[in-house]
Amino acid sequence: LRDLKIIDNNIFLNYPKLIFDKKLNKQCFTLGILFAEINLDFLNFKEFFSLDQCAENGSWGTTRSGGRIEGNKHKIFLTVGDFGDMIPTQVSQNIASPYGKIISIDRANTDSFRIISMGHRNQQGLLLDEKKKFLLSSEHGPNGGDEVNLINLNHKEIQNFGWPISSYGEHYPDTVKGHYDKATYPDLIKYAPLHKNHSEYGFIEPLINWTPSIGVSQIVLNEINDNKQIFVAAMGNNIPEGDRTIHEYIFSAEYKNMLSYDKIIIGERIRDILLDEENQKLLMILESDSNLGILTKIN
Repeated sequence: LRDLKIIDNNIFLNYPKLIFDKKLNKQCFTLGILFAEINLDFLNFKEFFSLDQCAENGSWGTTRSGGRIEGNKHKIFLTVGDFGDMIPTQVSQNIASPYGKIISIDRANTDSFRIISMGHRNQQGLLLDEKKKFLLSSEHGPNGGDEVNLINLNHKEIQNFGWPISSYGEHYPDTVKGHYDKATYPDLIKYAPLHKNHSEYGFIEPLINWTPSIGVSQIVLNEINDNKQIFVAAMGNNIPEGDRTIHEYIFSAEYKNMLSYDKIIIGERIRDILLDEENQKLLMILESDSNLGILTKIN
């Protein structure tokens, strides 16, 4: 399972679904969503949505699948990673493909979807700020360049965050060596140049970025008067680089200015977090020793 989200009285689950793409004439695993009405005796899951096309030159095995769910009573938002498909298709920049995108699915009509944003690599965190109509997506970069991106839901046009043309990370050494060995290094640089600027190339700059990478995972929001307090969880293995830590930011309204930044070192890979607003607690799924953790605010 990639994600679980409770919305209204329903549980939504994201999972790898095996499909056959008639156009490409091949089988692949892609993203599917199941849902069930909450019932403490029995959960009767049914299919809610599934992508119906494969990533032409990518696969589930790259671990760049995305798969986070958010939503409300009208729409479900789903992050779809690029599945490693960037040469020569640059799938994240291809408007005809759902890969490397964040999509919106109408709960009353699940036969189609709308692309909200593009130019993504592997978005494993998603937050819906319903009051201000924003999505915040936390995204794994390559070797460096982890990001939080701010998507304005009031904009009708598709917002583009640049991958794989712009990134503050670098290609992994093994990636570079593999392309050298296959004499395809010029293709890597042509299709995935990873320019160290987004706006100069017509893309949106990340709200936050980390180099070295922190192994970014889920992101949650706490309202403090008109300010936005967000917590971003990190996995990874190197604590001095910001791994295994909760990164706390406070932004002014509309996320225009960062007011403060702090780090809460947990010492475990934090796969997921959930905010209990009423009791001011952060609930954490901790991977290193397979624990559930509770972080409590002390007055």
